[in-house]
This record gives sequence, structure tokens and C-alpha cells, in this order.
Amino acid sequence: MELLQLQYFVVTAKEQNMTRAAELLHIAQPALSQSVKRLEEEMGVRLFDRIGKRIRLNDAGRELLRTAEPMLATLSTMPETLQAIAAEEAQTISLNVLVASRIATRLMIDYKAEHPESNFKMDRNVDSLDWDLRISAVAGQGAIRLAAGTQKLMEEEIYLAVPAASRFADREEITLQEVRNEPFLTFPVNMPYHNLCNRMWGESGISPRVSLESDNPQSLKDLLAAGMGVAFWPQFSWGEADESQIHLLHLIKPKASRIVTVTQNPKRRISKAAEDFLRFSIAYFENGRKQP
Repeated sequence: MELLQLQYFVVTAKEQNMTRAAELLHIAQPALSQSVKRLEEEMGVRLFDRIGKRIRLNDAGRELLRTAEPMLATLSTMPETLQAIAAEEAQTISLNVLVASRIATRLMIDYKAEHPESNFKMDRNVDSLDWDLRISAVAGQGAIRLAAGTQKLMEEEIYLAVPAASRFADREEITLQEVRNEPFLTFPVNMPYHNLCNRMWGESGISPRVSLESDNPQSLKDLLAAGMGVAFWPQFSWGEADESQIHLLHLIKPKASRIVTVTQNPKRRISKAAEDFLRFSIAYFENGRKQP
């Protein structure tokens, strides 16, 4: 069954006259008669009762008309619908945010204000392949060589955060060795934050006692405030701490920082919208804006 056959049938069923239907369709009447006959053969039933040279829609024909007419109406608007979806998709930027979600959110808000037609999809799954741009981080100490397709957004110091009731809370700076016996709060092992933690623990020669892992920064902040451990605190990504609950100490050994990066998906052609958002994000930090 072909779409054109259904279109011919619907016009014929409405007119119930082959001659008028053929004129409306701008085809020869024999061609229309053959099209209807082939459709009946494919359906295995007659759709019209023949009374001399006249035709009359029967029950089977009425059922097909009831089904075919709205379907053809939907199909007739499908090009416009699909074009609208394609246009929206072209303006949708998929972000895979593994670090600095507060800053990524601020970037989206500011970009949307300038480009109201844009849309975003954001996820935090490290194994996801469905993204245009990935926001991640690498350790900032020593010679840094970023991978192809990866660009620096900003660099931030890593503090050690301790509860306000901690015996270290009155300090300005600290070494990691001094807190080697404290319980640590951290991210899961597959996240860039945890990789940075491992590097710092390794440089200090300590085996940390990890009391809890969470991929939610706010949960870690709440647990810190509740006195359940200490944690590494990214300077800009996590913002200012509530000093009545949490104190931030400079790490002097090892000194620590991280570089927040943005990477283009090497397995996906970057859209104009994603490319523009990439330029916007880089310029955002080049202009000195870091705090959300």
C-alpha cells in the first residue's frame, strides 16, 4: 500500500464519484480506477459497492476513510513539524558536567540571557557519550599539557575545609600530613575530583580514611558543617563557605590547584550553537569572571 493510493482513495471516498475525483486529482479516470482496484486487492476487501457506473462507499471503505484521513492530515504537516524539531535540536547544547556545576549553571543562565533561542541538556554521568561539551578538571600543579580538543577555562586553588568545631579551625594554613587521621569526605572514584584527591594523598604519602563518598557537592558541604569529616574545597567552583560552620585552610604541603577545562566531543560534529557557547565560556573567564 502506497501513500499516493491512500490519498486517491480519500478523495474518491469523499466524492463517491470517479469522474469528479479524477478531475480534483488531475489524473485520468482509468488511472484512478486502477489505483482504487489495486488498493482493494491489497486490502482483500471491496471498499466501494458498484451500482452500474456509480460507486458507493461501503462499511469497509468507511472504516478505512476514518483511519486514513487523520493519518494523511498528520503526514501533510510532518515536514513543518520535523523542521521545527531539527531547528530546536540545532539550538540545543548538550553538556556533560563532571566538575564546577555551579559555574556551569551560571554560564548557561548568562548565555541564555543573550541567546533566548538556545536550549541546554546537562548530565553528570562520567560514562555518557551523549554530549557536545564536557566540563572537567585536571590537577594544576607542574607542567600542564591538555589533550587535543580540550581548553582551559580557569584555575582555582584547592583548600582544605574543616568543620568550625575542628581543632584546626583557627589555622590559616595546614599540611595534609596533619590531618592524615581525619575522616575524609569525597566524590566517587570515577570522578575527576576523586582523581585529584588521590594525587594529593599520594604526594603526601598518606592512606586516607574515607568516611563518605557523594557526587553531590551540597551534600558534602552539609556533612562538613555537621562535623562528619574534612574535605578538599575548590576555591571558585564551590564558592564561599559559611564561616560559622566551615573554615577553609590554605594547603601548604602539598600546594594544590586544579584547572577546570572544557572539551569538545571528538565523536560528534560540533553544532554552531555549541561552538558559540564554547567561545562564550572561554571569553567569560578571560574577562575575569569566576564566581557564580
